[in-house]
Amino acid sequence: MRTLRLLLLTTAAWLPFLAAAQYSPSSPTATDTLAAPVMMGLEGSVNDELNNPMSGVSVMLLGGKIPQICITNARGHYLLQVPSTGGTVSVSFEGYISQQVSFRKVEGIDFVLQPQPGFRRERKERDIYRRHNKALSAYPNQ
Repeated sequence: MRTLRLLLLTTAAWLPFLAAAQYSPSSPTATDTLAAPVMMGLEGSVNDELNNPMSGVSVMLLGGKIPQICITNARGHYLLQVPSTGGTVSVSFEGYISQQVSFRKVEGIDFVLQPQPGFRRERKERDIYRRHNKALSAYPNQ
């Protein structure tokens, strides 16, 4: 009972302020009338210098207010949301030279990354990478 009385008193205290506040639509500003760019899916693949698919590669849209980033899957494919008006895509992976490509139309973009001179990959990592690619080729439809 005491809680209900306190709630009624609190609500009664705010009613005059709520009644005085009226909604009046303002004229649209320049930012309200600008349409957001239409986003489309940009897809492609990333391969190494031997044309092997690279998984775990970062693919990023540069220059936008909201960063768009994705990672390639086990087959080296990516799908990135980009504006239909175009932009610049950056691709990077440790031990490889990063690439940037500008585009105006949303079409598939395939990348071939070249290794950085002097960067040593561990032999174990290379063997695992080769085994992984053999396993993928054994099941081509998955």
